[in-house]
Amino acid sequence: MDNIVIPASMTLENCKLNRKYKWKSDLNKISTYNVQSKRAIIRFTCKNFAYRLSKLDKQKRRVSLVFTGKNSLLIKRDKNGSVSLQGHTGKHPVIQVCGNRALTEDLKKEFTNKTRTIPLEIVFNLNEWKDLNISPEDFIIEVEKHSKSLMRKAIDSGFNIERVSRGRMYDLQLITPNKKEIIIAISSHVAKNENRSKEKRIQKILMDISKMMVYVYGKKEVIPVIITESIESEKSWSYTTKKYLDFYRDKFRFRYLTTDFKKGWEDNVIKELLKI
Repeated sequence: MDNIVIPASMTLENCKLNRKYKWKSDLNKISTYNVQSKRAIIRFTCKNFAYRLSKLDKQKRRVSLVFTGKNSLLIKRDKNGSVSLQGHTGKHPVIQVCGNRALTEDLKKEFTNKTRTIPLEIVFNLNEWKDLNISPEDFIIEVEKHSKSLMRKAIDSGFNIERVSRGRMYDLQLITPNKKEIIIAISSHVAKNENRSKEKRIQKILMDISKMMVYVYGKKEVIPVIITESIESEKSWSYTTKKYLDFYRDKFRFRYLTTDFKKGWEDNVIKELLKI
């Protein structure tokens, strides 16, 4: 598991840069002036990577950038690379790099008079940064604790990771030891009483299914899994929503796994995923 695909973004902006001019008539006199410029800033989040990267010398942070498509970028660690990754720490740690020199002609046309941000997928080689001890789970944002812990347990159990999700379509992607692709949405909700909690969980599950369908539709090799707390209820709304869930199970192979998210829940879920 060397290469993984991670979510990122690229901000295209018009900016002003400060330039210095040294007078020929007076070598001690320096003037500054502004010039209009364009800048493409690529950003992705990884707390541990940002902190460890910030302690490296510039030479050890050098990379080469290659756009393989409008929304896909290859980052390769390269001591002769023309740019360096920058690790910014603080409340919202982020890694960024200027991508101007790597822009294709089509991407240069994306600049407008207004600042705009476009989504990117970055192909990232973990083995190239093994001195920083970075793992796939580090690229999941800190608030997604269930996803991080399940990914960690899955890797220890022989699963592989090909891409890290931003959570817009699903929470986690796993490749089983027998090469099956599983995408997972994790649904957890606690309300003022148990029936209300179950009702909200159902709503969250149906919303997750609608997002996952964009990725699942037409892909028989992809297995969608919903991991949730208990959703069974004797209330009338439960009978209707059960029909919805059964429909997606029968037509699109959705699997539903129930857990309590208490200590050791990852072990039980992994056992069920290995049966798929």
